[in-house]
Amino acid sequence: MRRVALLLSLLLLACSALAAAPLTVDAVRFRNFGIASGLSQVTCRAILQDDQGFVWIGTQDGLNRFDGYNFKVYYRDRSDPASLADSHVTALAKADGGIVWIGTMAGGLNRLDTATDAIQVYRHQPDNPGSLAADGVTALLRDREGLLWIATADGSLQTLAEDSDHFVRQGPSDGTLGVIRAMVQTGDGRLWLGGSRGLWVRGPEGFRTLGDSVSAIGDIQALAAAADGSLWVGTTRQGLVQLAADGTLRAHLRADGADGALPDDQIRSLLKTRSGEL
Repeated sequence: MRRVALLLSLLLLACSALAAAPLTVDAVRFRNFGIASGLSQVTCRAILQDDQGFVWIGTQDGLNRFDGYNFKVYYRDRSDPASLADSHVTALAKADGGIVWIGTMAGGLNRLDTATDAIQVYRHQPDNPGSLAADGVTALLRDREGLLWIATADGSLQTLAEDSDHFVRQGPSDGTLGVIRAMVQTGDGRLWLGGSRGLWVRGPEGFRTLGDSVSAIGDIQALAAAADGSLWVGTTRQGLVQLAADGTLRAHLRADGADGALPDDQIRSLLKTRSGEL
């Protein structure tokens, strides 16, 4: 797999511009950040904006908090049991009260209280069916009802209620969904899941695949929902795709070498900010 050459790209897409006219390649511009800017490591795995406006960036070696000027980095410290359980961050989600949920490659699920920097760790317990399904977390989502959805490397999908330590399994148990790497909830309440087996949607009828309508995008790494109901899909090798609310293809952006184009066709993570930027 090709290494991502440029690690963090903020795609500036104003909501007003999107509403007024169809997206064109000329309308897309990127501002890039890397190690020279203070980012801890070269591969971004997850991005989150909290209620204070800070942007959290999970990398293969550290969790970064960006205030618009500087990065503050959180690492695993073997001598400090209150530190991150693993520096390889794979997924992020926010909760009320300044809580940030952190999924890691091998250190389970971590809960960070940003007011105190206190970290609580949840790990897989073989003798406890109500524990985390596996210590490798691949995706996180907190839905409108306050449930935290957790996807793990063994293909499991679970939920964790607020103020609970009991993980509840969701969806088919036969691995049909594949390894889920991204989840997002759209305005109509539907839950979208993307991963090794393409794009899935969970509605009142349960889980169904959109494989036939978006088969060209293949393996999925990231998802982001737009205010108009459309869905942004970051792929492993096919660049950035925008789907309409009904699942039909609206735009497809590739790394074609043009000025202002994507730096790479491998999209690791996407974030839709409160101001409408992707």
